Amino acid sequence: MRNHLKSRHQISVESAPIHQLQQLYIKAQSFGQTQNIDTKVFQRILSQDVIDEAIEQSWQAQKDIVQKKLQSASLSIHLSLDIWTSPNRILFLGICAHFVEQTQEKLCKGLLALRTVGNHSGDEQFATLLPVLKDYGTQQKIGSIICDNHTTNDKLCRVLGNYLQEEEGITWNSTYRRIFCIGHVINLAMQAFLFQNMLEMKQLSSWDEIETTEDEGQEEDKLQRQATIHKIGPLGKLHNIVTHVRGSADRTKEFKDLAGRLIPLDNRTKWNSWYYMLHVALQFDGAINTYTKRHFAVLKTEYLSPLDWEMLHRTSKFLSLFDRATLKTQGDQATIDNVLFVMDIIIKHFEKALIQNGELEKELAKACITEGEEALGGVSAKTPNYMVIQSYERNTQDLNDFDLITQDLGKFARPASQDKYEDYNSESPYKVRMSALTWWCQDQQQKRWPRLSYMAIDILSIPAMSDEPERAFSGARRTISWERVQLSAENIERIECLKTGKRVGLQRRNTS
Repeated sequence: MRNHLKSRHQISVESAPIHQLQQLYIKAQSFGQTQNIDTKVFQRILSQDVIDEAIEQSWQAQKDIVQKKLQSASLSIHLSLDIWTSPNRILFLGICAHFVEQTQEKLCKGLLALRTVGNHSGDEQFATLLPVLKDYGTQQKIGSIICDNHTTNDKLCRVLGNYLQEEEGITWNSTYRRIFCIGHVINLAMQAFLFQNMLEMKQLSSWDEIETTEDEGQEEDKLQRQATIHKIGPLGKLHNIVTHVRGSADRTKEFKDLAGRLIPLDNRTKWNSWYYMLHVALQFDGAINTYTKRHFAVLKTEYLSPLDWEMLHRTSKFLSLFDRATLKTQGDQATIDNVLFVMDIIIKHFEKALIQNGELEKELAKACITEGEEALGGVSAKTPNYMVIQSYERNTQDLNDFDLITQDLGKFARPASQDKYEDYNSESPYKVRMSALTWWCQDQQQKRWPRLSYMAIDILSIPAMSDEPERAFSGARRTISWERVQLSAENIERIECLKTGKRVGLQRRNTS
């Protein structure tokens, strides 16, 4: 058998890498050769124990590299946290680190752990987080923690602050160091804008899965949901039309024949999914009207009048800035300086809508400000002023609302004063072609402003959102397919840490 593998497949069973054996096994399966004697050998070799061992060895090797990078970091290590329920019904706490690597002076990040957690409470999260911090030796370097606005995260930060004070002798101000995720803040504000306290988020969330699994026995519940969403106004009507289209294969095909595609169905609790539904629907208003007329007996109350379409166009225009703001503050290089700048733009957008626009924006923006400005104020009250203004060279006629406000915010003067920070602020702003963090990491700035650059890098390495754990959750969702629901929590964590490490380059050892 060993000779057969070596002569036919150029594989030595004793020394073959796991991935090489896996590829050959998959190839044999594709040709229907799973009963061949050589395939049976691979099955025995690729036993669960061998795979578990290979995963653990790879994960441990990467963990050692990450641990050394974290411990050599000269500045704070910031954490982004979130909780997720996996398809196999395991509750995970995602723990991601964000820091500036000492040798390369660039922003680094990675998934430290994807640990099971008993519930969402702050005490339970702390009990899960602390062993991870100790394992990596980073408990004395914690900078800020970025997470959503849930009160359990406030409790987590208070418990962590008490621990660091009592056990490590470190003063860690939980109020200052707890940073709200700007994506979650925008989502809350936009929910207030869209729903104006007419709908409860828990109620909307409970409907997401129901509408995809309806049967005739739930017709009364469906009508009640439609009536409730109808209260939102034209956007609620549009939602009910899209839901009707997707309610059967025949109606779906009918609409695709009219429009050439489907209108995306919103996720009730994600504001931007409502915006994307609206954005696409406005491009196919004729098809929607035709479809509604064909099913007028059922959709009579949902028919969109010309006034409704006008309101939808104005709503879409108002929401477009928030979509741009979300894109601006997410991604691998989005840090807290983007948050502060975007918050200024959002507030000015509110003011502009209240002063200049019609009744639609006035009424809805008031609701948005009432619900969202407290959260926005909470963030701005705790975060330091931004230190580099990024300007954009574009023709004025090509600028949208976001870019016009950006241009206006770049026109200001700084007063002169005494210390280094005030001296820096007194200088005239100028255009940069890089992120604020990259600018401060330059040797030129560090030599000119040694203490200020140290503070700036420490602050500007704070991420704008807690979206890195969300990326890990998305990857884990693909890993845990229906065929893999028996994966252990330990292997899920190791696999996702390896995947994230490879994506962001954490697996590479420092060369200097």
